[in-house]
Amino acid sequence: MRRALIFLFLVVLFASSCKGNDALVLEPKAELLDLIYGDRMEGFYLCDSHGEEIQSISSDSGHTIIIYLTDNCKSCIELVRDINIFLEMFTSEKLNYFFIWQDDIPVRVLEKYNIPIDNNLSLAGKYKLSSITPTMFIINEDREVMFVSNEVEQIMEKLILDKIVDIHHLREKANKYLLKKNGDREFEKPTLVMFSMEGCPDCIKADKIIEDYKIANSYNILKVYREGTDESLGMVDVLSVFKKIYEIDWYPTFVKLKNSSDLEIIREVPEETMLDMLLN
Repeated sequence: MRRALIFLFLVVLFASSCKGNDALVLEPKAELLDLIYGDRMEGFYLCDSHGEEIQSISSDSGHTIIIYLTDNCKSCIELVRDINIFLEMFTSEKLNYFFIWQDDIPVRVLEKYNIPIDNNLSLAGKYKLSSITPTMFIINEDREVMFVSNEVEQIMEKLILDKIVDIHHLREKANKYLLKKNGDREFEKPTLVMFSMEGCPDCIKADKIIEDYKIANSYNILKVYREGTDESLGMVDVLSVFKKIYEIDWYPTFVKLKNSSDLEIIREVPEETMLDMLLN
């Protein structure tokens, strides 16, 4: 009987937290779950964006990406600021995502960075999924943790290697995005995307070749700089999303796009070969 009363009290306490009831001042210390590979993403209560209590994450779409955050963590807010391009490229009907906040859902932050509020859940300060934030999880349709990382690049690599996402479909989505970013002028002439790195000697040589041989006469050119570059220089590959999609391991790398499904990637080659590939 005593145990039943304690359990009932905890359920009422959590429900009050979801609704934001200030009458209950008891704030128990958050329980550290520290979820790892093989654990199930269940057994704890969550609050949705409407303040309603839910007992588990819906995974009807198949796999799900969980992004665990706290609103007083600078790197968490920076991830929210930058993550839209990753979500646009990688998520789909078969790969859903949720932000899970340790405390309250920071509505103003989400509105500022155009994050759909319905994809946000709160632990109401009762649990910690990990001792580190931000932490990202990939869970399968049975809500089992398949992979855990603090790095978006590692999450992308796992999604691609395990074929949770199709690389050809990813590239087609990326091609469409870059064509639109460059003015959607695919029928005027092909687009040449140059992935570049500030101060890179080979990139400087490539810039000179493009200028000397008037490559711009044949292409609409879009330059994309490596993650971490000052955005005042131009478009930056935020979170290295395009680096991962196009498997870029050398700068400069060129992607020639005639349309969203017709591409050619020019990687590390001698200058003469690069020029020939650009002109033909």
